[in-house]
Amino acid sequence: MVKIGSMNNPYEDVYKEITRIGKQKFDFVDLTLEPPKALGRGISVKKVKALLARYGLGLVGHTAWHLPLNSPYDNIRKAALEQFEKDLETFARLGSPTMNVHLQDVSPKYSVREAASWHIAPLRKLVTPMQTKDSSMFSTES
Repeated sequence: MVKIGSMNNPYEDVYKEITRIGKQKFDFVDLTLEPPKALGRGISVKKVKALLARYGLGLVGHTAWHLPLNSPYDNIRKAALEQFEKDLETFARLGSPTMNVHLQDVSPKYSVREAASWHIAPLRKLVTPMQTKDSSMFSTES
C-alpha cells in the first residue's frame, strides 16, 4: 500500500502544520525538526501525539538538511551527531519508526571513501543503540 505524506514547514507553528496536514487527509506527517519553529526541544510530545491520533496520521522523523556530517572537521561532525541524537530521542518519544537523514556533497578534494566515512561512521553510532528497538529504520536523502 502506498502512503502519501507531507512535511511540515519549519517556519510555521508545528501544531498548526500537523493540523493542516491532517485536514488535507494525508497518511502521515514527515516531521522535520529544524529552526526556526520546529526545534525538538520546544515540541510537546503529548500534543503532537494527540494531533497525530486525532487525524489518524503516521509519522516519519525528518532531520534538518543542513546538519554538516560532511565537514572535514571532527568537532563539527561531532556537533552534528549530537543534534541527530537529540532528534532521534525526540522521534522515539513521538513513536516514529523512521528517521530521515540528509547526505551532503563533499569537496572533490577528498576521496569518495573518506567522504562516505564521514557520513557512515557517525550514523553507525546512532544505529547501534537502535538495533534493540523493533522496526526502527534510517532513510537517507540527498
